[in-house]
Amino acid sequence: MSLTGLCVVAALLHLLLLRPTARGWRMRPPNRPPEAPLPPLTVVTAARNEESHLPAWWAALQAQDLAPRAVVVADDRSTDGTAALLRRFQAEDPRLRVVSIPENEAPSPIAANASPDAHPRETGRFFLFCLVKKYRKNIYKTKKNRRIAPKKHALSQAIAAAPTDNLALTDADCRPQTGWLRAVAGAFAGGADLVLGYSPYRPTGRRMLDALIAYETFHAAFLYLGDALRGRAWMGVGRNLAYRRSWFEAQGGFDRHAGRLSGDDDLLVAWAPAGTRVAVLLEPLSWVWSEPPAGWRAWWRQKRRHVSASGAYPPGLKLRLGALGLTQVVVWGLGLWALGQALVQMNLPVRSILIFVCYLKGKHTLMAPAGGLLTQGRGLIRLAGAELLLALYHAVVVPTGWLRVAHWK
Repeated sequence: MSLTGLCVVAALLHLLLLRPTARGWRMRPPNRPPEAPLPPLTVVTAARNEESHLPAWWAALQAQDLAPRAVVVADDRSTDGTAALLRRFQAEDPRLRVVSIPENEAPSPIAANASPDAHPRETGRFFLFCLVKKYRKNIYKTKKNRRIAPKKHALSQAIAAAPTDNLALTDADCRPQTGWLRAVAGAFAGGADLVLGYSPYRPTGRRMLDALIAYETFHAAFLYLGDALRGRAWMGVGRNLAYRRSWFEAQGGFDRHAGRLSGDDDLLVAWAPAGTRVAVLLEPLSWVWSEPPAGWRAWWRQKRRHVSASGAYPPGLKLRLGALGLTQVVVWGLGLWALGQALVQMNLPVRSILIFVCYLKGKHTLMAPAGGLLTQGRGLIRLAGAELLLALYHAVVVPTGWLRVAHWK
């Protein structure tokens, strides 16, 4: 098979893998006000050295059109003015509760039924783990000394301190829209155990970085929210996530993946038990805006940490996501190669251009329902640039995320 033929096969396979998700977006239910009274909520946040972000976060919570019963913040070993700022907020509003985690407090041991996947020595990946051990931080422990990752420990402490069963989680660098808590409460009133929302990033002022962050965030939301709409939830983002504490505790909290630095959101959803009732929030007033990484290096560290959780996804999900990323890389890699060869030979690259146009038009059509809803509508030329950046992300960043894990803060 020629390179052009392989490129065509990869493009068709990529679009076929996206079709079920696209059907989910067409199945989205209409927004209806809840018939039952809205239940009380507790906002849960883990913070480490967030002095610069907390004022805007607190102002956004104060501006909610549905007040929470309580706000619980786990101050995880902060060394800046986070603790003093939280004490000031407490004096203003007694609903704020602070769980302080000192620097010398060791995370709680993981339960005995934790997943072996969090401990490389117990899996076939031990050889690879040994090869890259010098690049890893000491987050994994031996079977006899299992530990929990710092952020999951902080969230667990905050969840335990919450006075209500219904929890709305976000990060300290986030700015929820004014209708966020009302939308979350409405989902709980409708019987949901788990509520997934959308969380875009604010622009950084760096044009290429903004384009990559915006499209990668939208692309991920298209996948996980579309699959949730068709009853196949596998991911959420901790910036806009809600669940019942009873549901969280029934599945052992973070036990299955406690040793992994990330995954307090996506792994929790990916391994949700059968019968979990999932609600999806799509209206703009339920969005939670987040501060983006300050630059390329910070973005690189963030994405490596996020990607590191994918190794603990269920096997079928890993296969599908791996195929989506690989086919996208193949389409752009072989397509650009064929295009370059044609130009070198002074030929008009009709076939290469036709492949790209058909691929982009097909993907644009599949994502159109989500793009219009999440204000990410774009023409084919802008889509081509964003797709190329995303293909580079899958080719370069994703593999490094499997081999090296960064610290939380």
